[in-house]
Order: sequence, then C-alpha cells, then structure tokens
Amino acid sequence: MGIANDLLTNMAQSRKLYSLMLSPLGEQYGLAQIEIHILLFLKNNPEFNTARDIEKYRGLAKSNISNALERLRRRQLLRVEKDPKNRRINRIYLEEEGDALARILRKRQEEFFAVLLRDIPEDVCQTVQAFFRQTQRNVAAALSFPG
Repeated sequence: MGIANDLLTNMAQSRKLYSLMLSPLGEQYGLAQIEIHILLFLKNNPEFNTARDIEKYRGLAKSNISNALERLRRRQLLRVEKDPKNRRINRIYLEEEGDALARILRKRQEEFFAVLLRDIPEDVCQTVQAFFRQTQRNVAAALSFPG
C-alpha cells in the first residue's frame, strides 16, 4: 500500500478508536465530542488557553469552538477572563468541576494511548516521533507558502 496510504488509514482508524473510547464518557457527562476535545486540550496544555490556540493546535472551526466554550461556560466547567496585559485576548481556565471532569477524560485518553502504543519498543516510538515532528514542519512550511 505504501507509507502514505498506511499513514492515512492509521490516522482514520485511530481517530475512530479515540472517539469510540471517549464517547461513553461524553454520554455519561452530557458532553459533545468538541467539548471533550476542548476540556482535554485545556487540561493537557494549560499554557495554550485561548480559543485561537484551540483552533490552531486542534484544527477545530472557530464557530464550533465559540459555541462549545459558551456551553461549557454555562455549565460552569470553565471561565473566560480578559488577559490583564492585553484586554483583546480572552484566557480560558478550567473551573474546579471542569478540571475534575478533564482528569476523568484524560484517564481514558491515557488508556487510548496505551492501546495505540502497546508492544511498540521505545526506540521505534522515538523514530516515529521524529518522523511526525518532521512531517509537522513540512506541513507548516507548506501552509505558509503563498502559492
């Protein structure tokens, strides 16, 4: 099949498994998939706490992020505050209940990664990580190319 096809197939199947593993928690806690992604993103990346960060690093649509943030805010799972140094920037923080929920979600996320990486030696993981870093640089360069 070739590496390109293998990569695309693996990404699609991994995304499906990820969704299948997280969806029961979404149903249990009344969360849409995008809300799960946002809670996990904020928990795993507290230094990236703006809607723009979520859009950039998770590739989610701005309008979907905005709607999901509003639903999470209404449920008091997170709060949005103006950045004291730049009032045009809104910072997003998990509230106590949101943080507790994000910890539950992260435990399931860790289970997913354990399944994904089972029986893969550390040296292979490091090689794959180097591969993904380089492909990420290639994609970033291609996206910034004007033509």
